[in-house]
Amino acid sequence: MLLHIALRKTTSGLTAAAVAAALAIAPVLTPVAPARAQENKGPAILRDTESEQLLREYTRPILRAAGLEKQNIQMVIINDSSFNAFVADGRRIFVNYGAIMQSETPNQLIGVLAHETGHLAGGHLSTSCASNWHRRRPR
Repeated sequence: MLLHIALRKTTSGLTAAAVAAALAIAPVLTPVAPARAQENKGPAILRDTESEQLLREYTRPILRAAGLEKQNIQMVIINDSSFNAFVADGRRIFVNYGAIMQSETPNQLIGVLAHETGHLAGGHLSTSCASNWHRRRPR
């Protein structure tokens, strides 16, 4: 529910700051997979069950419409404050926590998830968009 609270317009600045702090310290409290931690490769991953579940709920109807509902697509939150999301393989959507925190409404984040689902459905893996619209803060 932390993500849901952070995305509501009526949320006070103090609550948003608390959510941001919780997401920022999550890597300290929840270790990344041991192999990745030892190799120190790839982005730092944040683990928050409630936020991941909410992202899955947002993405479920989009995946169904794209014909990917049975593909077991995972949602991965990256410890990066920039507004960005990407797909790097055929089974995971990576969302920076910055995209979550900077989205002013749930629909802005849902639009980003739909965009990334389009990459999965089209087989566009590990490529950057020509427009890079998802790297900019939506207005």
